[in-house]
Amino acid sequence: MARRKAVVLSPSSVQMSKSFLSKLGHHSLLFGPALFALATAVFFQTHNYYLITGDEPHYLLITESILSDGDVWLTNNQQATNLVTQAVPYSLVNMHSINGASLHGRGLGLLLIVPYALGGIWGSKMALAFGLTALFTHLCYHMARQICGSAKWALVAAVTFTFGLPFLAGSSQIYPDLLAGWLILHAVWLLYPNENGKRPLSLPAILLFSLETAFLPWLHVRLLAPALILALFLWPLVGMPRANGRNSNPYCRSYSSTPSPLPYWPAITYAPLAMR
Repeated sequence: MARRKAVVLSPSSVQMSKSFLSKLGHHSLLFGPALFALATAVFFQTHNYYLITGDEPHYLLITESILSDGDVWLTNNQQATNLVTQAVPYSLVNMHSINGASLHGRGLGLLLIVPYALGGIWGSKMALAFGLTALFTHLCYHMARQICGSAKWALVAAVTFTFGLPFLAGSSQIYPDLLAGWLILHAVWLLYPNENGKRPLSLPAILLFSLETAFLPWLHVRLLAPALILALFLWPLVGMPRANGRNSNPYCRSYSSTPSPLPYWPAITYAPLAMR
């Protein structure tokens, strides 16, 4: 009988395997806070410790109106029997609205369409609890690793940070503040210098930055201020006058042949104001 040859892995293969398993372990641990936040939200919901209150029903009514009527006028939804009106012990008629138009931003209502359609109020809470905490944990991990250069300490910093009270207490609330905080933090990170002290601004990064900052006022009108600050910070990088067909800013020489999307930014940003 022919003897089977033993498979011997090279040192480079072993090192690659260890590196892969280490990265897999780190990324698995990053979902720990998100799973804990999800379990917390489920525990509160199943024991009726926390029901929708304050502004939460009014954000969900926007989602309800979009799904049932295809519009954002809430007069009939405030009077009808639906998941939102049944979940509160008081009437929502003419509350937080003027002539049927909500006083709240439409952005959160738009983002909750799929979770609300699949799971109602439960689905909306679970999506925010898991999704927002996971997004924050991963973003904090990448930012911390870029700053300290250590994957282990970045993991410790990210997990410790996202186990804090604002996330566990706020992630299961139907409110735009945590989402707005992630959008602002991620927009800043897109411009943050890398380990070489440079941050080349690619077209996808510019477009993503523009969409994130332009979406802030859709969550709440007060977020127009940070959106404008972020846009004004980016404008010199991509909107500086070009000399001899090249942008004079070194950050944007690779971007000089592409039209800047920033002239379209005000149209996106002020759209929620025009819809009121």
